[in-house]
Amino acid sequence: MKINGFIVDNILNIIPKEAYRLCIEEGAVIIDVREPELREHKQFDVPQVVYMRLKEIIYQQVTFPDAPLLIFADATGLRSKQAAFYAIKVGLNNVANLAGGIIEWDRDGLPLMVDNNKRMSDKRLHEIKQQIRKKYSTDDE
Repeated sequence: MKINGFIVDNILNIIPKEAYRLCIEEGAVIIDVREPELREHKQFDVPQVVYMRLKEIIYQQVTFPDAPLLIFADATGLRSKQAAFYAIKVGLNNVANLAGGIIEWDRDGLPLMVDNNKRMSDKRLHEIKQQIRKKYSTDDE
């Protein structure tokens, strides 16, 4: 499988248009690591998406799907990079990170499933992100 991407910190990063092509043409799977409340409004619209919270990936044994390529994704590509690093650490070599996350995916006009009834106000989104940060910082102590 030919993949156009770039390496950062030993992790293959691919832009959204390439990720979409790989999902449609090559059977790649997107692993969405966003928290459930952060993915309710917009979700990737590709044949195969698996939802795994970053915490579940890092702190528990998880079973990754059998696919030619696992593309880890989140809102911006930062937390998914952590998940991709973990997957590589446990021995997977068919791993990539979605550079720019769902934000760049949306900007590129790629398919999304959107539920406008689940759209959050900026204030509520900020509150949820603060709760998640606090939760993760508490878990690391």
